[in-house]
Amino acid sequence: MNKNTLSIIEKIIINRVLTVPQLMGETSFTKRQIEYQLESINTVLADSYGVPKDRLLQASQPVSPETLDLLEKIFLNQIRHYNFDHEERQYYIFLAILCNQDYLTIFHLTDELSVSKTTIQADMKDLRKNLEFYEIRIDSDRVYGYTLSGSPSSCLSFLVNGITGVHGPVMEHFFKKHSIHVTDHYIGTIRRIAGTCGISFVESRLREFVYILVILSVSRQFPSGNPFELPDFVSEKMPQLNEYKFAETLLKELGLDLEEDKIEYISAWLIGISVSDIENETPDKSYLVELLRQMLIRFQALSGLQYSDHNKALAQLYSHFRPAFYRNLYHLPVSNPLTRQILEQYAATATLVRETIKPLNYILYSPFAEDELAYLTVHFASFTTQKTYGSPYRKQGAIVCNAGTGFSALLKKQLAGLFPEFDFFSTGYDGLRRELLTQTCHAVFTTSLDFQLEGLGIPVFYVPSILNSQDKYRLSQKVYQTFESFADPLPSVHDLITIIHKHAQILSEGKLRGDLISYFSQKNGRSSPSRPLSLSDMIRPALIQTRAAARTAEEAVLLSAQPLLTCNYITQNYVDSVIDTFKSSLHHTVIMKSVALPHAAPDRGVLKPGISVTVLEHPVIFNVENYDPIRYIFCLSAVDYESHLSAMASLVEFLEDKQFYEILNTQSCSNIFNYLMVYGSRSS
Repeated sequence: MNKNTLSIIEKIIINRVLTVPQLMGETSFTKRQIEYQLESINTVLADSYGVPKDRLLQASQPVSPETLDLLEKIFLNQIRHYNFDHEERQYYIFLAILCNQDYLTIFHLTDELSVSKTTIQADMKDLRKNLEFYEIRIDSDRVYGYTLSGSPSSCLSFLVNGITGVHGPVMEHFFKKHSIHVTDHYIGTIRRIAGTCGISFVESRLREFVYILVILSVSRQFPSGNPFELPDFVSEKMPQLNEYKFAETLLKELGLDLEEDKIEYISAWLIGISVSDIENETPDKSYLVELLRQMLIRFQALSGLQYSDHNKALAQLYSHFRPAFYRNLYHLPVSNPLTRQILEQYAATATLVRETIKPLNYILYSPFAEDELAYLTVHFASFTTQKTYGSPYRKQGAIVCNAGTGFSALLKKQLAGLFPEFDFFSTGYDGLRRELLTQTCHAVFTTSLDFQLEGLGIPVFYVPSILNSQDKYRLSQKVYQTFESFADPLPSVHDLITIIHKHAQILSEGKLRGDLISYFSQKNGRSSPSRPLSLSDMIRPALIQTRAAARTAEEAVLLSAQPLLTCNYITQNYVDSVIDTFKSSLHHTVIMKSVALPHAAPDRGVLKPGISVTVLEHPVIFNVENYDPIRYIFCLSAVDYESHLSAMASLVEFLEDKQFYEILNTQSCSNIFNYLMVYGSRSS
């Protein structure tokens, strides 16, 4: 079986029912490809396992318990023994050349991969093209056969970026073929040393680290430390960190004698795959916590948000920020397979986060990578709160997510919005077993296909780390069908389209299906989120004032709030709260050079969403270094913690555009209003 077949089997196991449209929605396969894979699976079931015809897979029919059990066994057995596809063979070839200590020819590769010479030649051709991006070249001569030309850092980047989706079967096959039997030994050694040093790891990254450490040990291609001058605190504190001592002990036990700069590099890498706890006192903690506090304040200022529990947000962010800081400082590659989905689904938050972390670029000598930006976006997106609803049917839902604290927190937020009848808590499998001893748990929501969970005797729902509209719709159907006391199950989109077909012509069934799924995913009971607002939704001519006169910073802030108060967007209590926030922290108000964004929490007196624009006749000093004097003030009134984020993201983009300032400097209310209506009508 190949990877595609196993992917279909996994979806069938998770969903328990088989429909071709559903499989098309959850995979990138066409109808013809899915039908081919189903036919292949049925052939295996019938020929190899003697499954009778009435228990084979049939479209739109539930899968029989007997067939489901058999599919689970096949999945577990085949997950490590299937035919590599074109992409996986390229990765294997790269490993073979990287680790080659002898003469390597195309015939060695055809033997190891059990494919033809023509296939290897085609794989090699595409691999060469892919390696060009990393500035790596494949050479060949009569002495060494195939060899690689490229820096160790470039080779490491290719290893990490390719490892996310294929590391398991490809790596294990490679280790087996080359008699490398150290993976379990490495993991055991790392866990033991980590326990003595008080270090914990993100599980998926730990295995990634072990695989690559094995490869680097065999190939002797260890990158060196940071090529740039490190901040003083890093060069001074690094040898004092537990991770540095960990690296020294680990390398010694594994018999790897490396130079100091390489030990430093591995130390940074260990921090990069660990989960940092803000309660742990480390030599670098005070420096990083202060950086993080500034980031949180800046994000709140840019987004118009006010966190009710600042310390909780700080602790969650720190668990990811410390590893991310070292990854970026040492240019350690990181691969986030959900980057595109995150940046699209949370585009407004990502724009605000990108602006928030700009000051870090001067410390790190380069911008945060997009994969890192996506991870940070997940954390910040999880902080926005949603209204909760009381219910007489309150149940406990466990979230088992091994993708990290940020994904776990965001998933908790998404599930709480979908199912207000649940109180959710995050845990691991072992933690879940302990929880079941002391409290009732009614359902498990997990991101991993784990057959151990099936034996707990409670419903298990498999979910992706990031829920899109289709995911929310399907999950809502399953939960409502399982817990009938909650609400009526959502209508079947397939049935609705069938009915519509009888009475009307459908121009685009695919678009209609998508719109219906999106609609029902937001109408699952009582938790319908507010629609995203654009700047044009929040601005009115009466909210713009130019050539405004103010003598002090406080007077300027009060002046900016006046149009919102006069037009009944806010109450006087909100104005008072804005002034309190301004007095307590100027950095919550001043967001960039010449620009201030006064705001307070929605529950302090917001009547409707809006934003005022005030252009001062003469700039005013706010006593904020590098940002004074302030001339442009945007006072925000947000009704919740999410619907205005698109407008704020657009505003941040405008404030990076010289043309916007030219419009503001015309001191013409009509020019400003028309510009915002034309260019501010889109939501980020």
